[in-house]
Amino acid sequence: MAAASRHFDNPWGAEPPPLMGQEGLRTVLRAAAAALKAVKAAAAAHSDVSGGSIYVGRGLSYAHGKYLKKHTRQHALGLAERFAADAEALLPARRVTFLEGRSGALAVQAVALEAMAASSVAALPAGECEVLYGRAGYLYSLLWVDAQLGAGTVDGGIVRALVRHLLDEGLAGARASDTAARFGLMYSWHAKHYLGAAHGLSGIVLVLLHALPAVRDVDPSGQGVAALRTACDALAGALLQSGNLPSSLGSREDRLVQWCHGAPGLIPTMIKAEEALGGGRYLAAAEEAARAVWARGLLRKGVGLCHGISGNGYALLSLWRATGEDRYLRMAQAYALFAAERWQSELYDTPDRPASLYEGLAGAVNFWLDVATDPRHSRWPGAEL
Repeated sequence: MAAASRHFDNPWGAEPPPLMGQEGLRTVLRAAAAALKAVKAAAAAHSDVSGGSIYVGRGLSYAHGKYLKKHTRQHALGLAERFAADAEALLPARRVTFLEGRSGALAVQAVALEAMAASSVAALPAGECEVLYGRAGYLYSLLWVDAQLGAGTVDGGIVRALVRHLLDEGLAGARASDTAARFGLMYSWHAKHYLGAAHGLSGIVLVLLHALPAVRDVDPSGQGVAALRTACDALAGALLQSGNLPSSLGSREDRLVQWCHGAPGLIPTMIKAEEALGGGRYLAAAEEAARAVWARGLLRKGVGLCHGISGNGYALLSLWRATGEDRYLRMAQAYALFAAERWQSELYDTPDRPASLYEGLAGAVNFWLDVATDPRHSRWPGAEL
């Protein structure tokens, strides 16, 4: 498939349109309301999603919680309720105690699920480190809970053990070849050295940057922080002439402009690197990557977060928050309006799970609401904290 056929032509040229007016905002919010109804209907019919995961399953409850609740703590508690067992759901809402109410059922479930998750992570192959299926993704879950419910909610020892493992695997991977060595850290997934966010270095580095205090704790010599800086430098230097990121080590193919593989997934990593490590270079790299996103980010694969318009829009929204330059907000708004006007007629049925958070409409609901109601406090679900 030709590269150009993967995306719609950018109708605005090099410069985005002016900031969205009230009519544009109303269009986006109407789309969010209509889309949420479609997402809820899909959930009720057990269609257009798969299983219970955030990625393609119950992640649609993330969108529902975002629409109904404004405060982060309430949102987190709403999500917890949706994942509760059937027995817990039968309890009267007015019962709040450990012995007779929902709090007890949720507390026991939380402890049981943590034990199950820890056991599953321990059983993973040593090299299973990436975000979508590996240890970095589990570490992100712990960091997210800590961010939502308060520092210290999660056992720091678990976090440090995961960080230590990720560093050890990355350092060993970097020693495997001269090409890998220049990245400081390197990981493989299915025998391939990916650079993107879902399965590769960008995603793992972002999670480690979120956990930087633990990196310093487990490696007071500074080797871990130095390796992270080297990895960020090398990722910034790996951008192609277009601003896109190759999908894997050694590749020069310039085809995929999406969160899982390509420039959009690198942008939050570079922004976090600038915040955590400084130096100016990383923000410049994020802006360079944004050129590819703006030029080729109106993906035909749908409105989701992984390989859709909303994920690419979140990359632009993140860059606006980091730089304060309104051109990036204008870009994000333009992407939001483009998707809002076309999701029903052209884009809904394109992904495999059209209602899901990361492949489909639930992701768009999150993006539209962030763009239209509170862009300054927006967060990319599953990437930012």
